[in-house]
Amino acid sequence: MPDLTNLPDSVEIGLQIALVAGAALISFLVLRAAVGISVRHLIERRTAESGGGVLPRAELERRVNTIARLAVRVAATVIVVIAMLMTLDLFGIDIGPAVAGLGVVGIAVGLGAQTLVRDWLAGIFVVLENQYSSGDIVRIADVEGVVEDFSLRRTTLRDADGTIHTVPNGLVTVASNLRHATREDSSVASDSAVASDSAEAQLTDPARTPPA
Repeated sequence: MPDLTNLPDSVEIGLQIALVAGAALISFLVLRAAVGISVRHLIERRTAESGGGVLPRAELERRVNTIARLAVRVAATVIVVIAMLMTLDLFGIDIGPAVAGLGVVGIAVGLGAQTLVRDWLAGIFVVLENQYSSGDIVRIADVEGVVEDFSLRRTTLRDADGTIHTVPNGLVTVASNLRHATREDSSVASDSAVASDSAEAQLTDPARTPPA
């Protein structure tokens, strides 16, 4: 930091706090932009590798925002904590006990939030690997239905009876996406119908009937 020793203590501390706040804000803005670009590139690459083709713009934006929001929140929390510790240090407060306390709290929260972290990680892989998305017909945890909503924590399905099922992503061990099967069945049925119509036309059209 610049040499502010010739200024009154209150002004010096105020300027140093402003510098810390400015650095934290710039770090957050840069990190948010970098996260958005990185997540978008990663999703596009993983989707292409999985054979999903090019995602529609609206679907791509939804997937990017889903993961980017979580990453930005985590980054913002870390930046705020670091800025607060630096501010306490400027006031001459020993931050050693605070750092140790944060470590203990972090361990306790981590142990208590294992299920939530598991759901988030599973949701991230669903998005990155393009396993399914809103509007797909899937079978998850013995429930078959249309994906009404999806977040990093849970998947919401609507079955044929209209019942809404909420499944935590961490419980998804096997997810059967019936979207591709439906498209293939429709293609086969369409080809069969065209072939049948062609054969019927040949039988009923005298001009096409071969002489006996």
